[in-house]
Amino acid sequence: CIYARERLGCKALEMLNNKSVLHHCEISAIVIPSSKVILIGVYRPPRGNLDTFYATMTSILESPHVFGSRIALAGDFNVHLDERGNSREVDNFICFFESYGLKIKNFEITRPVSSHCLDTVISNIEESETKVLSYMLMDHYALLLGVPTTRPQYVPRPVPKRRITERGIIEFMGAISGGQFVGGDAEPNGIVNFIHGVFHGKFPLTQARRKPVVKSDPWFTTELRRMRDGLIEASDLAREGSMDAEEVKRIRRDYKFKMKIAEKD
Repeated sequence: CIYARERLGCKALEMLNNKSVLHHCEISAIVIPSSKVILIGVYRPPRGNLDTFYATMTSILESPHVFGSRIALAGDFNVHLDERGNSREVDNFICFFESYGLKIKNFEITRPVSSHCLDTVISNIEESETKVLSYMLMDHYALLLGVPTTRPQYVPRPVPKRRITERGIIEFMGAISGGQFVGGDAEPNGIVNFIHGVFHGKFPLTQARRKPVVKSDPWFTTELRRMRDGLIEASDLAREGSMDAEEVKRIRRDYKFKMKIAEKD
């Protein structure tokens, strides 16, 4: 089980706890509501079946209650993590969690009797910190995990996009049909590299020109968001000569009119 301060208001996630498999993978999970961090205590018995363990972890990590969340798994995994790079079992263990965007936070020895690292934290929380405390709890050292108890501040980031237009497709196909391979290299690699270069030339990756309106603006409805995206699309098409400028002005007027009404309401 997991003990938590009452003031944090943590809630048990029974839908995850019920996924425990006795003698193979035992689970105890809670969520910290203020930060939406999911903490999962894990114990894998030393004689537990690894395939069963991975199947259980897959079920948990792909669960709709967990997928896309900030999570931290902590416990005794009974895998010699200090042997990374020298053990296929350990490397497979690390690769499995990395495939879900999770990182192993500790490789220091946690069981001094055997001089192995059996306990660790596995998390996708970048600001989390893990420290081994060199005093004994049973026959293992303790792990101190530091995670935020509040949500990180939202910071808008440019959104990459690649606009595919009819004109671009025509130019792309024309360049491909009349293309000259470097050095006359018609081998598969040369062809792929040529097409790759033409594609990026005709459909360059750019950044979104406007910051999205954050969710804290309740008046900015789905309809307004759709109109905004349509205006951006129309403006880009007009610059490429694929849409009449007057039509873009009409779309902009409609969008501004709807915005004013929404702000007043």
